[in-house]
Amino acid sequence: MSKVVEPRIQFASEVVIPKVQPEINAVLNEPVICPSCRATRELTFQARGKDAFVLCPCGHEWEDGYVTAIAVRQMTHLAYVGQPVFFPVGRMKVVVLPDFEDDLTLAPEPDRDRDDPVARDRFMWEAGCFTANHAKAMFTMCLRTARHLSSFAIAADGDLFARLHPAAGGAALDAHMATVLIALGLYDTARRADTAKPHDVRLSDVSARLAPERARVLADLRPALFLGSGHPCHLRLSDVTRMETASTSEWDRWRQAAVDILERNIEDIAGREYTYTPAREVRADPLADWLDDDLTWYIGELPPV
Repeated sequence: MSKVVEPRIQFASEVVIPKVQPEINAVLNEPVICPSCRATRELTFQARGKDAFVLCPCGHEWEDGYVTAIAVRQMTHLAYVGQPVFFPVGRMKVVVLPDFEDDLTLAPEPDRDRDDPVARDRFMWEAGCFTANHAKAMFTMCLRTARHLSSFAIAADGDLFARLHPAAGGAALDAHMATVLIALGLYDTARRADTAKPHDVRLSDVSARLAPERARVLADLRPALFLGSGHPCHLRLSDVTRMETASTSEWDRWRQAAVDILERNIEDIAGREYTYTPAREVRADPLADWLDDDLTWYIGELPPV
């Protein structure tokens, strides 16, 4: 496997970061500064795998504890999509999933056979989820959860960034379809566990649903409950078409990317010192690194309520 060479991002002016100063019990805004020549301008940032490096105009290279690979990839994403670039203090401040041109039309709601006990049970489960989640459809919540799982993994992992982000030569469509498969996996796993919340689902169980011999079942799933355009809760027509017509290589690429995204999240959450969570038991954390988000990325502008 060839070594991934990630893009660099350069700043003409100083990059100021809030830094903790324990000796005075304060947080001070300080510029990133070269430890060799004291340069603070024309600095270049680059992520390499799980690490990040800063380069000054004189050629010095060093690591700064506040400049992480996750932060650099978020800034790289902002520059790529043409948004103002800022230093993301903390961890995730940006959804690192580029948009791409696509038809945002939702697929028609699948027919529901009222005499089919399986279809009836699933409809009743979805209706119960809608009530339990304060008028939020289950698949809507699964889409949002999947989007944030994908965003973190792409920012945290150099290989995923190279495969799935156009700034590094990756494919935005692959990132999108992997996210859709994760959402379907969350939905299917939650239904089988009879739970109303995606955050109650073990990510390892979702990953298992995406195993090669099992994942094709997800392509046939059609979340059934539709409550009007203000509560979209099923798939886009373009995503349905892609899953129905995908070649074996395309499907395997999307499926493997979805598995890798889940595994990167499992590794991160299980590795946190304050959680002590075995990898098998890891769930999506609804409180950590979550950003304000809506479904405009999936269906366009939401209609007025």
